[in-house]
Amino acid sequence: MTRPNTPDSRRTGLEFACLAMTLEPVRPAIIVSSHPRPTPSIRTQAWSRCWVRGRQAQLPTSAPSLLALKTTHPMSSSPTPQSVVEKDSPQAAPRMTRVLLPLDTRGDRYDGALTTSASSPSALGQHLKSAALRDFSPPMTGPEVPGANYKLNMSRHSAPVPQLLRYALTSTGLTAQGPAEKVAWWVDFTYKGQPCQLAHEKFGLRIYMRTDANEQAAKRTLAEVSKKLRSSIRAVERAILADAPTLLGSGDATVVNQHSGLSRAYRYFRERAASPLLVEDVRQEFSYGEDGSGRGWSFVHGESVMRQNAFHDLVAAITAYLSLLEHDLVLSLSFQGFDPNNDSLLDVIGSRWKEKFTRVLGSDPVASRYRDRLTDVVERWRNPYSHGGFEKGHRATLYIQAPGVGTIPVGLSSIRDSPRFSLFPAEETEIAEVFALFDEIDDWLRATLADPMAWIESVLDVRFDSDFRLAVESARNAGRFAEFLELAEHRQSVVDNMDY
Repeated sequence: MTRPNTPDSRRTGLEFACLAMTLEPVRPAIIVSSHPRPTPSIRTQAWSRCWVRGRQAQLPTSAPSLLALKTTHPMSSSPTPQSVVEKDSPQAAPRMTRVLLPLDTRGDRYDGALTTSASSPSALGQHLKSAALRDFSPPMTGPEVPGANYKLNMSRHSAPVPQLLRYALTSTGLTAQGPAEKVAWWVDFTYKGQPCQLAHEKFGLRIYMRTDANEQAAKRTLAEVSKKLRSSIRAVERAILADAPTLLGSGDATVVNQHSGLSRAYRYFRERAASPLLVEDVRQEFSYGEDGSGRGWSFVHGESVMRQNAFHDLVAAITAYLSLLEHDLVLSLSFQGFDPNNDSLLDVIGSRWKEKFTRVLGSDPVASRYRDRLTDVVERWRNPYSHGGFEKGHRATLYIQAPGVGTIPVGLSSIRDSPRFSLFPAEETEIAEVFALFDEIDDWLRATLADPMAWIESVLDVRFDSDFRLAVESARNAGRFAEFLELAEHRQSVVDNMDY
């Protein structure tokens, strides 16, 4: 299955990876190629783009490695209702220029394709051309089509993964172009004789059409185009899912970075456990009896409630911390010798936290000591409340009826270490000790996994494919990982904001 490599989303990532750091220096070159864009144009653009390759000396670190000069003239640059009418001024067919220039000193590379199309219709494309996309054909050439421009905004719910629609169209032989200012990509096509375009823009997925039909007819046609595009998604998904095991097996996967959200959950429960909310004492009087002559009172000790609440939040904080740790260990694996020939990403994700810990951090004395200390905390405080309230060994959660002795706990004297041994399961000092250990482990992780943790805390997603792993290795060997990360953050900002 051919996969377009237009950089259009967060998951495509790092085509700009600094592989050039370990490659032979390349001779600075300027390569210019151009081709006419099919007419008529729904989105009229004239722009030139600088692509970067090789090295360039004595540029400041902050100099962007991706340079662009663009002039965009869209039909409309502002949000519009479902369908709008705008007049299109005649313009000459634009030409697109691709320029390869030397890189800056960081040695990064961005050489993705400016345009993508299937060299010949695939089996998927043949199926779509005879089914959902049978009325879709290549863009027309020749004079400008008279009429007005119309636009339909496709909701995120109707097309949650825009790349699937792009792939459906390109699999039939159409061409995807881009990116451009505030546009990740677009595909020109003809639908029942009407020039159209599907564009993935910063504020959504949009269908453009130029026609001399009236507005009501144009709206109906746009609705037809939208429906048939959405109908093509299922076939594309079946084709991709058929290849998914092979892709995952070769490491062609990206793990979404959830470090920030998981960390917030941990911090939230930790703060509540360390400083529980104040609960005042409550004393209430009440009466009882048929005539109400009986008098009584109840009392709630606020401090006792606070200590119970602190323990509940401690258990939640430990659970949240362990979830955060497991997540970070999976993300770190890409930086720690992941090899799809020996490692299964899905198996690692599904493994227990101690197995993840050992795979990423090893079994040297320091790592083993931290793993054992963390195990003690987990088994004492978290596990009983993650497994129906039953402790390991059932120390104080299961009693035996011993003849001549009575009903006694299975754990006998060892119940002194059980959270159930006292009215208040955790003392303030014990809570502090747990969090002190977590802080110690965090500091050790940042020192031991300095590069992976820097990447993880940047909230960038983590790729596991060979290109990314080679780029990371190149940057680390050259002692330039910080610059590599800086560029990745810059590139992600460009993609997120579509500032191409």
